[in-house]
Amino acid sequence: MTFEGMPEGYGALLTDLKERIRSAQVRAALAVNRERAFAAAWTDEKIVQQAAAQIPWFHNCVLLDKVKQPEERKWYVGQTIAYGWSRSILEHQIETKLYQRQGKAITNFETTWRSI
Repeated sequence: MTFEGMPEGYGALLTDLKERIRSAQVRAALAVNRERAFAAAWTDEKIVQQAAAQIPWFHNCVLLDKVKQPEERKWYVGQTIAYGWSRSILEHQIETKLYQRQGKAITNFETTWRSI
């Protein structure tokens, strides 16, 4: 693109400005999509006020991206609040499927309890 008769550096400035505007548009679209996804995921107003609102926004983003079942998502919110999980700990717990593993650990409780 030529900019005859324009001050030196005008072309580079214009190109940079266009890139910044496109980048801002993409960031805005992503933010809107995340907020719409948040509203769709947390349709029960009580849950939003009591649980999801108590954890940081990016914790909610992790939950929206990685946990599709509402009951499971609610469980992770509760655990995050109870144990003060950082976002990386929350991601780790989701990736290692902590929700599915709960109560499935091998234990000798029944045997020990019955022998007492």
